[in-house]
Amino acid sequence: MQEKRKAPRRFSQDVAQRSITPLTLPAHDCASVGPPIGEDADSAAIRIVLADSQTIYRAGVQKIFALEDDIGVIAQADTLAGLHHAIRRFATDVILLEDKLIASTVDAIPELVRRAPKLKIIVQSSQDEETNTVELYRRGVRGIIPRSISPDLLVKCVRTIAAKTFACISDTLTLLFC
Repeated sequence: MQEKRKAPRRFSQDVAQRSITPLTLPAHDCASVGPPIGEDADSAAIRIVLADSQTIYRAGVQKIFALEDDIGVIAQADTLAGLHHAIRRFATDVILLEDKLIASTVDAIPELVRRAPKLKIIVQSSQDEETNTVELYRRGVRGIIPRSISPDLLVKCVRTIAAKTFACISDTLTLLFC
């Protein structure tokens, strides 16, 4: 007599069933800002806006934070204008910001800080550009991380920044300022 064996479950199937909620796309007049993600995003201790031009990257980072009880993605933006709209619309603690979104304008960071002085900005750098590090900190950035950061270190960095400290993580330089 042969026994029926269950197919092995994969991690992605478990995560999708437990923690991922469907994403409803915003209307085009919202400047590419996504709505609050999931039911726990509003009650999370650390409220994050993801600002990145790559949808797949935002989706991956959202899945990382979906596994954390104290971190919630409240909105997403794929342009600088969308980011401005998101911080006006949602109470935000931390912005995870792609460096390419601010590359074309010198005043992007000071403008974000002016609009929301308590906001903490973490810039994701696509390459190890230590020459811009000091300038970004002068303008109001609280953390600089590489886009290739591990999920565990990303979560640790967000918690560190949210606790009113500074962080700089790169391949050649790793500093946490408390």
